[in-house]
Amino acid sequence: LQHEWSFNESGGATATDSVGGAAVTLVGGTSLGGGVLALPGGAGNYAKLPDGILSSNYSVTIETWLTDNTGITWSRAWSVGGSVVVAGDFIQNNYIDLIPRSGGAGNALWTEIKAGIPQVTTKDLANAGNFPLPTVTEKCITVTYNAQSQTCIMYSNGVKAATMTGITTTPASLGYTLNNYIGLDQWNDAPFSGSFDELRIWDGALPPVYMLVASAAGPGAVVTNLIPLSLTVTAGTSLLG
Repeated sequence: LQHEWSFNESGGATATDSVGGAAVTLVGGTSLGGGVLALPGGAGNYAKLPDGILSSNYSVTIETWLTDNTGITWSRAWSVGGSVVVAGDFIQNNYIDLIPRSGGAGNALWTEIKAGIPQVTTKDLANAGNFPLPTVTEKCITVTYNAQSQTCIMYSNGVKAATMTGITTTPASLGYTLNNYIGLDQWNDAPFSGSFDELRIWDGALPPVYMLVASAAGPGAVVTNLIPLSLTVTAGTSLLG
């Protein structure tokens, strides 16, 4: 586990990273309270992740418990990328993000990987059922990228929602990015309106079994051991001959 933001602060302008010390900075009307990071939507309301937050991650897991309040098309729950030179320069070909409600088929829950500078490689990963993230309902949405297998997987409440292979772009290859946001994107789309209960970044692509266990455990528990303590096997007579 590389970073963990639990948003347990009762107020203030920063959210503490209890693992990596990389504080999230609140901007505009974004607030902390009740155990969540609350994003009201509207211009100028978002939170900023530290510069270069994924610059060392060749493989990564980005795990979130979030609620989309209004279902605004193309709003990003989170977006990491943009310029590596000028902060706030919206370079629209260098990022990885999560879109609760896209403008694609069925308004599908979507994640994108785009790189780089100057070449553009786009991978748009829409969930197989082409459904958006439900509104006013907390969901555990996790995106993994495995550099060795060149595979990106998106999970919804622990279940695979989409898989794409052949992606050569790694998070680290985006560079030391300066536009790393919660609730804002690289395209100046409408900011996300909703809340985050928990946000974690893991150095590496965690396996499917972790997704199921972590989703069941909830945002208040960090699962670090997937080795079962006991195993029960039941065999019917048809298997015994």
